[in-house]
Amino acid sequence: MVALNRSVTDAAVTPLHHTIYLVLRQQILSGQFPTDRPMPSEIELGQQFDVSRITIRRALERLQSEGLILRGRGRGTFAQPPQQQAQPAKRDVRGIFDNLMAMGFSTQVQLIECIAVIPPPEAVAALALPPEAMAQRAVRVRSLKGRPFSYLTTHVPMDIASGIEPKDLETTPLLALIEAQGRRVASARQTLSARLADPIVAGHLQMETGAPVIAMQRTVYDTDERPVEFLQALYHPDIYEFSFDMARVGSDEIVRWQPMLATESGAPSV
Repeated sequence: MVALNRSVTDAAVTPLHHTIYLVLRQQILSGQFPTDRPMPSEIELGQQFDVSRITIRRALERLQSEGLILRGRGRGTFAQPPQQQAQPAKRDVRGIFDNLMAMGFSTQVQLIECIAVIPPPEAVAALALPPEAMAQRAVRVRSLKGRPFSYLTTHVPMDIASGIEPKDLETTPLLALIEAQGRRVASARQTLSARLADPIVAGHLQMETGAPVIAMQRTVYDTDERPVEFLQALYHPDIYEFSFDMARVGSDEIVRWQPMLATESGAPSV
């Protein structure tokens, strides 16, 4: 069962059928429902989400209006994802550090949490930490001109983070703090995808629960190729953008495109 536990205030802001619509839409676009078999019925979906059949029906009606499902009396409901789905971007990113530093100094930060923890498995793997090793976990919300646009969770190995004071995380970019510990930042690898905002993230980013957010994971390496930071970031898509220039390389017979300069901006993409 997918329990949608929400406060009275949250329920007043975001209709329950809209949240279910967003979750089902994401599942359809990610291919979770085979197109050759019916999706769960209204009754089954109501049991999964613990809501009424009327609420499920309203969510399905919107999906149908967008052409994402096909409904037929006596046949059931079938997912109809778009025929062409873009593959997730997965590449090395170079040339972004100067811009990240500038963005760090030009935006405002609210520190939500800064504690020493045993990191989750994905952070352990990204940072190449031994079992039971500790790391500093910091959760921050970054804003531009009073508008929150990113919810950031970082893990930094304790031998580096021991010299970083929590108060510094509200005034100085983490990359600058890491370099102040004698670790020269040299490269990074990151992935971009999309997620739906849970109630905590939605509250901090001032958006609806279940609204889409840009999701990014970045592992930063120093000049010794040691991972020094693992970042998990969720961005408000109306305020944050990521772009990069590309150059044509290769022969006339085989054309390839190579990223030249990546840019991240905490500014409205208008």
